[in-house]
Amino acid sequence: PASMGALLNAVAAFLSGACLHRVDIAAEGLTGVLDRIEAASITAVIGVPALYRALCRVDGATAQMRSLRLVSSNGDALLTADLEALRTALPASCHIQMIYGATETQAAMRFVPRDEVPSGAQVAAGKPIPGVQWAILDDDGRPVPAGDVGELWIRSRYTAIGEWEGGVCVPGRLAVDDGGFRRYAMGDLVRVRGD
Repeated sequence: PASMGALLNAVAAFLSGACLHRVDIAAEGLTGVLDRIEAASITAVIGVPALYRALCRVDGATAQMRSLRLVSSNGDALLTADLEALRTALPASCHIQMIYGATETQAAMRFVPRDEVPSGAQVAAGKPIPGVQWAILDDDGRPVPAGDVGELWIRSRYTAIGEWEGGVCVPGRLAVDDGGFRRYAMGDLVRVRGD
C-alpha cells in the first residue's frame, strides 16, 4: 500500500466507482487469489508477471478467472512465455495491458494486441505515456542510434519531486531542467524498435 503504484491503483479504483480488493498472497495463497476473483466476479487484476505465471499453473485457474476483462502487468518484464500462458488461461475477450515504470514515474503503457506474436523473449513495453519524454543514452550521456541499446532516461513534470535521505526530500537522481521538467535515469537498458 505504500508504493506509488498501489496508491495510484487505489485512487483510480475509488474515482471510477470500482470496488478495490487486496489479497494478502502470503496469507491466502494463490488459491485465495483465484477464490476472490471468482467469488467477487472481479473484472480487472493488477499484478506482477510472477503472480500471473503462478496463477496460470494452478489447476482450475481458467474457470476461476472467467470474469476477468483486464489483466494489467507491471513491476517486471512480461516474458513471451508468460503472455502465452495468460492467453491460454484467460477468457478470449480479456485484454492484457503492459505498464512500465518505476516508483518515481510511470513511463509507458500499452495493450497487447490479441494477435501479437512477440519476436523475442520479452513482450515490448510500449510507447511513452502522454506527458513523458524518453531519451536512450550511452554511458557518456549521448543519445544512441535508433535500434541500439542504452539506458532509458525519462523527462516529465509527473515524476517524484525527489528521494528521501535522512528524513529530508533531496533531488537525488532526479535532476530539474530549465523548463521545470524532472529528468530521471531509469537504470534499465532498452532499445526502440522500428515499430
